[in-house]
Amino acid sequence: MRDSLVSIAVLHSRIRLGAKRANFRSLKRAIVEISEYQKSRKIDIVVLPPYPFTGPIIGYYPSHRTNSHIRSNAERLGGSISPHSVLGSLLWLAANLGIEIVVGPIVERAGPRLYITAFYVDRLGNITGKYRKIAVTLEEKRNGINPGKDVGVFTSSSTGAKIGVFVDEDLAYPEIFRLIQHKGVNIIIGFMLPYVSEKFKLIQDSNNMLTMENDIIRSFLTVRSRETGVPIVLVGGVVESISNNMMAYMDTIPVEPDIGVVDEMVKTVKDVGSLLLIDVDVDHSRPTPIDPKIASMYRKIAYTR
Repeated sequence: MRDSLVSIAVLHSRIRLGAKRANFRSLKRAIVEISEYQKSRKIDIVVLPPYPFTGPIIGYYPSHRTNSHIRSNAERLGGSISPHSVLGSLLWLAANLGIEIVVGPIVERAGPRLYITAFYVDRLGNITGKYRKIAVTLEEKRNGINPGKDVGVFTSSSTGAKIGVFVDEDLAYPEIFRLIQHKGVNIIIGFMLPYVSEKFKLIQDSNNMLTMENDIIRSFLTVRSRETGVPIVLVGGVVESISNNMMAYMDTIPVEPDIGVVDEMVKTVKDVGSLLLIDVDVDHSRPTPIDPKIASMYRKIAYTR
């Protein structure tokens, strides 16, 4: 009999700007520890933080350096991936440990085009799903980022769980979530670190660290979870400068459709380096049904923005 309970481990981590190898070593240690943890508690899927290799790029470097940082850190997700690269090492790690991984957004290069892309790695170390962010900001457009053309839904090959995906500014657009809802997901996972937004307020806290206006983000997450009828987890983390000074953070926030934000499970800047463990019953966590004609209308709105 199939176990309908899917266990997801979300890393609430610190990511150092531009330190690819150091970031990967830190992530590798955490993933290996989770693999060891499975001896006492099954973990099916690991979720990495946003921009797990490089940290965020747009808005974090002087404007004259941003474009060069984007292009030098962009990854190709198709074709042959060098086993010696950070990405190749991650794929090898997934296969070696037999664990599935949701990778928070990176900058992807596809031919001459650039995208902000989250992707899914199966237990064999293959990339089996990609989501290119739809709601691209003006700042991202100015730096050559293109919008994606379809909402993100990843399917676990081992458990059958369907995971909807969004990235920061997507949260502001109900049509994106309605289309994810229509695809029958069991849970939605989003990614956000402080960024220049047209929809949400970027603020500086009392310690001069950047973050997003927490109450507004929580309200939007609560509404989206109630609208779709499935749990949502917004994955945040801490951004460090190369000199190891904390400069920005975003809470990791779990939300349930019937109760809203689950405050006792929220991970804050004080919890950096910890895990958020989520169990999803795929037989019972199903979205509210949506009429195909309504879904078609939302599709036209989402893809002609």
